[in-house]
Amino acid sequence: MDKFDLSGRTFDVPFLKPPGQTLEVCPRWGESKERMEVAFAEPLRFKQVGETVDATLYDTYTLRDLHEVNAGVYVIRETLRKGGTGGPAGTASELFVEEGDRKLIQRPAPPKTSPGARALMPGEIVIRPVRSEELSSVNDRYAVELPAHKRIRIRLDPFPVEYEFKTIVTHDGSDLAIQIERDSSDRFFETTNAGVYELTVRSGGAARNEPDRYSFYISWGVPVAVSGYLPIVNWHTRSDSSTK
Repeated sequence: MDKFDLSGRTFDVPFLKPPGQTLEVCPRWGESKERMEVAFAEPLRFKQVGETVDATLYDTYTLRDLHEVNAGVYVIRETLRKGGTGGPAGTASELFVEEGDRKLIQRPAPPKTSPGARALMPGEIVIRPVRSEELSSVNDRYAVELPAHKRIRIRLDPFPVEYEFKTIVTHDGSDLAIQIERDSSDRFFETTNAGVYELTVRSGGAARNEPDRYSFYISWGVPVAVSGYLPIVNWHTRSDSSTK
């Protein structure tokens, strides 16, 4: 196959964060000890080598100990090139994406929600501690504003094979189908139109091993960067007859 045949081929957005971008969006980043960053973007598609396209990058910072979330949406100029950076012309044998100018175009805010639902931003990391005695009653509602016609990822820990929290997504009064990848932390659904979508996380019932928390974030496209503080799930072991 011709390695320069671009039909059906996609490229990831390189994450070459310039100095100052973090503080541009999240001025208190350095003050937090429980800080997390999630950046994601749609994969790039080019028709020919040398073409320049605009990529949209979402960069979200969760400062858990400061109870603060900041997000920025960037447009970045991306050009498909042959060869490595600095390689001599005429000897190019690989394709790479060269990043150009970037511009901060939006600072998203959480959406308005119905009573009882927690408003989130895409890429915001939620860490929900769960005491052993309350696991059976977990019934948490979240709301997030999403674009139209996207395959949305809910990256929820623990894995379903470890303990399966039930997830329900609703929009305009209808439940949406969720695809669960049981051997990973990913669950997917498709958006129909732009607007606010509600996610409900419910207990999966009693189990021999029960998690002391769940965590998740919502995104689409390809994860570009996920970093920072994220506590692992610990497990309570039950010995009574009410386990599954």
